[in-house]
Amino acid sequence: MRPILRSINSYYTNRIEGQHTSPTDIDRALNAGMSNDRRIARLQRLALAHMQVEEQLELESLDESRTRLFSPEWVQSIHRNLYMALPE
Repeated sequence: MRPILRSINSYYTNRIEGQHTSPTDIDRALNAGMSNDRRIARLQRLALAHMQVEEQLELESLDESRTRLFSPEWVQSIHRNLYMALPE
């Protein structure tokens, strides 16, 4: 269930931020089917990076206190990990 929710979270988060990746394109990217269209491929990479970081955070957050999860340092680390996961 978690992988499906990560995909859904990625879709809606990116949509809110103006990055309109279709669920079909996300699913294709998950199955190594990157688009030949550079714009779509960029959005697919963003979706994959988002899901990768979310999975990493799920594991890391198990050992963190609730207070730390909302600290500026934690939020900064989330963004840092997301941008490090992107090739561009």
